[in-house]
Amino acid sequence: MLNSYVYGVKAWHVLHGLDWRVNKDEIEALLKAAEARAPPSSKRKKRPPVTTDILVALRAQLDLAVPLDAAVWASEHISRRRVRTTTDRTGLEQTVFALPRTKSSAEGEDVYWAKQPGGVDPEEALRNHFAVNNPSLDNHLFAYRHANAQRPLTKSAFLARVKKAASAAKIDAIQGHSFRIGGTLEYLLRGVHQQNPMCLELSFLSLEVS
Repeated sequence: MLNSYVYGVKAWHVLHGLDWRVNKDEIEALLKAAEARAPPSSKRKKRPPVTTDILVALRAQLDLAVPLDAAVWASEHISRRRVRTTTDRTGLEQTVFALPRTKSSAEGEDVYWAKQPGGVDPEEALRNHFAVNNPSLDNHLFAYRHANAQRPLTKSAFLARVKKAASAAKIDAIQGHSFRIGGTLEYLLRGVHQQNPMCLELSFLSLEVS
C-alpha cells in the first residue's frame, strides 16, 4: 500500500512537470523498514495454484444441470455475442473470447482455447452452460437462470459456490487469484511460454466478472 502511495505521488509530479526531490536510497530504506514492521494481519496469505486435479475435484461437487453451477463451471465476463470459433494453421479448431478489456489492455484482447482431454474441457463446459442457461446474444455470457430471469454471474456468487464445492471436496479454501496462478503453472508444466495465462483459466473461470 505504501509503495502504491509513494509511486502514485511520484507519478503526479512527473505528469505535472514538477521535480521529484526525494532521495531514492532513503525512500527505498523507509519502504523496506515499513514492510518489516507491518503486522501479520496486514499481509495476505499465500495463494497456492489451482491445478487441473483440483478443478476435477471441484467439478465433481457441481451439478452441471443446475443453472448457477453450469455458469460457474464455464465463466468469463463478456456477452455471448463476443464468442466465435476459428481454425489455426494446423487445422485445430479454437474458441475465441473477445474480452472487452483486461488489466493490461483497456481496448481488450482476444483469448483462445481449444478442446482439452479429461474432466476440465472448456468446450464441454461452455456447451453445457448454453444448454442449461441459454443466455441471449447480448446478455452476459455466463448469465444463469434464476427466478424466471437471467442473472449475471458475479464474483461473489462465483467464489461462494467455489468455496462450498472446495469444502465438500475437502480442499483448502481457494483464493480467487489462485486460478491465474494455476493457469500459469499449467502452461509452464506443458513447456508453453505464454504472456497471457488466461486460456486454462477460462476452462473454469476468470475473476474479471463484475
